[in-house]
Amino acid sequence: MHTIPLVSTNTKLFHRLKTIVTSRAQGNYDLLLLTNAKPAEDFLVTEMPELIFINFSDNKINAFQLLEAMLKDPWLLHGGIIALCKEYQTVEQINAIRGGNILVSLTFGDLEKQLPRILDIIDSNRSILFRRGTRQGSGSVLSGSFKLHNNLFEANCYINLICNFLYNSNRLAVEKKYFFHLALYEMLINAIEHGNCGISYDEKSRFLERGGCIPDLIEEKCTDPVIAGKMVTFNYTLYPSYARFVITDEGAGFDWRTMINTMHKKDNLRLHGRGILITRETVRSLSYNDRGNEVTLEIEYETGGSPITPAIFNDIQPLEVKQGTIVISSNADDDFLYFVVKGMYDVIIDGRKISSLSADDLFVGEMSYPGIDRGNTTVRAVTDGKLIKISKKDFIKAIKTKPHYALLFAKFLAERTQLLSRAAAEKK
Repeated sequence: MHTIPLVSTNTKLFHRLKTIVTSRAQGNYDLLLLTNAKPAEDFLVTEMPELIFINFSDNKINAFQLLEAMLKDPWLLHGGIIALCKEYQTVEQINAIRGGNILVSLTFGDLEKQLPRILDIIDSNRSILFRRGTRQGSGSVLSGSFKLHNNLFEANCYINLICNFLYNSNRLAVEKKYFFHLALYEMLINAIEHGNCGISYDEKSRFLERGGCIPDLIEEKCTDPVIAGKMVTFNYTLYPSYARFVITDEGAGFDWRTMINTMHKKDNLRLHGRGILITRETVRSLSYNDRGNEVTLEIEYETGGSPITPAIFNDIQPLEVKQGTIVISSNADDDFLYFVVKGMYDVIIDGRKISSLSADDLFVGEMSYPGIDRGNTTVRAVTDGKLIKISKKDFIKAIKTKPHYALLFAKFLAERTQLLSRAAAEKK
C-alpha cells in the first residue's frame, strides 16, 4: 500500500480523490491530507513519497512556494507530482515551469475521467518513477513499451515519467530536459492528432479560431469507435550514453520527405510542421519509416552526466579528477568522503576490480564500501570526473543542518554494503 499525500485544505477535493484512489481494482494507494505547507514540506523530506498531489488553486496554501522549496533541493525532493488546479490557466502556468517533477496537471473537472488512467500508467511503470538511492546501474540498458489512447493527458504523463527519470538519474540537465520534453510532446501529439485522428492542419486551425481547444477536438473525433480504437505505441530504450524512442501510430502516414524539403524553403516560423522543426533542432537524429506513421528519435545525454548535488554540499567547490587518478590509495590514511559529481571510479581490492562507482552510487570512500578492509582497497578514476571532497567531521555538521539526509544515506549504505560484499565474495 502506497500513501499519497494531498497538500490542500479542500476537504471536498480530498474525499473526491480518496474515492478515486481507493476504489481502483489494484488497491495500491491510500490518501493522506496535509493542510499546511510547513508540515507538508517536513513530510516530504522525511517520508520521501514517490507520488504527491498538490492543490495549486488553494488560497490558504502557497503551493507555488512549496514547489519552489522543492526545486531548491531536487536531489532529495524527487517524488512525482500530480498538480491539481481549478482553472486551465493555472495548468498552463505549472506546465511552463522548468524543473520540478510534475507528472501531469489536471483541472478539478478532469479528475474522475483522467486520474484512474494516470494512476494505472504510474503503477505499470514504477521502474522509471525514480527513487533516489535505488541503484540504476551505469552500464545497464533500460527499455519498455507504452500503449497510449488518443489522450493528451496520457501522453504528457508518459513523457514526464521518461524526462523526470533522465533528469533525476543525472542523464539530462534541466534545460535539456525541457527541450527534449517539448520534442517528445510534439511527436506524440502529431501521432495522435494527425495520425490516429486524421486531423488536418486546416481543420485544426478552424477549430482553434472558433475558440476550441485540441483536447476537445480529439475527444470529438474519438466519438467514432474506429478512431477511438486506434492506439499509439511508444517504445523507449535507455542506453548508457544515449536514448532511442520509437513512436508508431495507426494512421495512414504522411509524405514526410516533401514536408522536410519544404521546411528548408519556407519561413521556419510558420505553424505548419513546426513540431518537426523543433524536434530536429533538439535531438541528435530523427527519421521516419517509408509510410510516415512511425518516427524514431535519439538523444545524447550530458557529457559525463549532469548530476543533481545535495543541497548540503552546495557551498563546496567540486574537485576536477583526471582519468587514471588514484582517488584513494590502499596505503593512505584518508579521513575524507567523496561525493560523486561526475565520472566512473573502479574499486580495486588486492589488485582485482570488484565494482565500479558513479553518480548512481553517491559516494567514494568508506561510505562506498563499509565492512571491507581499507588496507588493500584502491579507488581509481576510469574517466575524467568531479568529486566533492568533505571530511567526516564536516559531513556530520552538514547532516545536522538537514537531518533527513541521514535517513536516505543510511538506506543507501545498507543497500551498498550488500552489493559490494556480494561482489567481493564472488571474486574470491
